Amino acid sequence: MEHGMESSDGPMLHHMIAGAIAGTTEHCGMFPIDTIKTHIQAYRPTAAIGVGALEAAPAASANISMVEATRSIVQRRGVQGLFRGLTAMMSGAAPAHAVYFAGYEFFKGLFGGNREGHHPMASACAGGIATVCILPSPLLASPPLLSSPLPSRPLLWSSSSPVP
Repeated sequence: MEHGMESSDGPMLHHMIAGAIAGTTEHCGMFPIDTIKTHIQAYRPTAAIGVGALEAAPAASANISMVEATRSIVQRRGVQGLFRGLTAMMSGAAPAHAVYFAGYEFFKGLFGGNREGHHPMASACAGGIATVCILPSPLLASPPLLSSPLPSRPLLWSSSSPVP
């Protein structure tokens, strides 16, 4: 069996293109939800600003709902605020998923996953190795979603706040 640029399912380029399109489409669809999640994680009420104030803030006031975060983002930046950083994400998602799909297909063929029949261990191992190949990409990407904090909700790691 050939393990180069051709797999039993077609040229590796086809897998890379399919992976780039699939990964980018998935990330674009989930981007607004990820933006809201990031703002919820970074939320800190005004009362927690200042040296020593972090411990004084009640735990219950440190929560913000998904609806509140969405409303705040849309009020501050408009609906397009939910998509801030999308182009940067897309520029990383397409190559990362192209590499993932190509790696998956390559290792699946190498481990015998393309033989006749069902080979879950070959597919699982191929998926694991392909995941490790692209693991650094999400760790290196830090979208500029929070470069300007939401009103009266400074970031835990902003330059105006102490780092705990």
